[in-house]
Amino acid sequence: MAGKPIIAHILDDLAGLGIHEAVLIVGYMGDLVREYVTAHYPGLTTHFVDQPERLGLGHAVSLAAPFVGDRPVLIILGDTIFEADLKGVLAGDTHSIGVKAVDDPKRFGIVETDRNGRVTLLIEKPERPASNLALTGIYFFTHARPLFEALEELQRRGIRTKGEFQLTDAMELMVQNGQTLTRCSRPTACCSAGAATPRRCRARWSTGRWWSRRTPSSRTASSAPTYRSAPGRGSRTPSSVTPSSTRTPSSRSC
Repeated sequence: MAGKPIIAHILDDLAGLGIHEAVLIVGYMGDLVREYVTAHYPGLTTHFVDQPERLGLGHAVSLAAPFVGDRPVLIILGDTIFEADLKGVLAGDTHSIGVKAVDDPKRFGIVETDRNGRVTLLIEKPERPASNLALTGIYFFTHARPLFEALEELQRRGIRTKGEFQLTDAMELMVQNGQTLTRCSRPTACCSAGAATPRRCRARWSTGRWWSRRTPSSRTASSAPTYRSAPGRGSRTPSSVTPSSTRTPSSRSC
């Protein structure tokens, strides 16, 4: 798209966020992902992990646990086309997930929040959505252990939605276990290349209207996975980002 793979658009923006390490979970045609990333990003520390079975996004993300540990982690779905200022989110002290109002919420993971932007419920592709706030494929966790523990519980209990282990369900377990997640609700632009209307995404990208370079910030640092059909993830040791459970969460502006 716009002359290069979608994963390249994502990786190109990592340096400006202070991220210099990536974990890529690969499956079908994973050798091509390795070849492309290795050739085009020699300065990026990359780890490639095979997902032998397509067991869902939640399963794919869980494979990054040995590389991420309990560091801050940014997850960007590799089929997501977006432009967003994430520096404020990465500098924050609460878990934050990207959401966007959509017309057809049944096709997405859906989020319900309270008036302060705190997430109260997450449901993967509900038949009767009570909200039109869809997950955009951008997630930031100030420390990753609660997420990986939820993913482990999901798989241990065999909790699947539509036959797969879903990241949405793991985050719902986090909420049920008392973790605070807030919404990041205003990406400049965002859509899924796997959606029913990718032509409009491609057209807007071809004009150059959806992408801009970011100025590096010394305060924004994270372990940052990204996921794609051959999913990918990027990471780096964080600077001083400390979670706080005492502050009232608010809706973040991406």
